[in-house]
Amino acid sequence: MGQAREAMDRMIGGFRAKDMDKVMSALSPAVVVTSPEGVAQGHEEFSSYVALFWEAFPDALAAEEASAEATRGDTAVCEVSVTATHTGPYLVAGAVIPPTGRALRLRICYVGTVEDGVIVSLREYYDQMDLLTQLGHRPEMV
Repeated sequence: MGQAREAMDRMIGGFRAKDMDKVMSALSPAVVVTSPEGVAQGHEEFSSYVALFWEAFPDALAAEEASAEATRGDTAVCEVSVTATHTGPYLVAGAVIPPTGRALRLRICYVGTVEDGVIVSLREYYDQMDLLTQLGHRPEMV
């Protein structure tokens, strides 16, 4: 197994265990994370983002098996399905969605580029409209 796959698996394992130290051990201290909600730079910003998600969805559970994985050179890709219940405040686009108690299922795809055994660039893809719709907060379309 190459460094890219090992780092991605370590990060996903940390998410599954809700172990922030394990998640961060897979990431460079200078990691740049890009998601539908914006850009986080470094451990402090990304750990804050993850902690807010875990607060909003404390029972979030990533499927044990990835739905798809690929590795090429210094880049690893992993798609996982996450199930969760919205029981805490969820911060999105400068607004807070209060707990709805709704269950959701979300497909998330991570693309990580690795240097020296840690992820230096992480791109997170998911359907933000689907997530908001499942929470009953579909934004107005312009």
